[in-house]
Amino acid sequence: MLLKSLTLKNFRQYKGKTTINFSCDSAQNVTIILGDNTFGKTTLLQSFNWCFYETVLLPNEKFLLNYDVAKTLPEGSSTEVEVEIV
Repeated sequence: MLLKSLTLKNFRQYKGKTTINFSCDSAQNVTIILGDNTFGKTTLLQSFNWCFYETVLLPNEKFLLNYDVAKTLPEGSSTEVEVEIV
């Protein structure tokens, strides 16, 4: 399986729409994700689990929606959390 991109919408600490493009070059097909603690590396892995297996390894699965987005929603309204893998 060749992964081309990962798009997150309001998933955990990723607010709004965020797309990560993976290397598709046949000679250099490795993408490295680097970042300090709490910058979202584990959340990227959790997004794969949620997309492929409909589960995440979190203490409370109802916190998939970005916290800042959840705070600004009017009472009784909702919005979408999306993960798309191409």
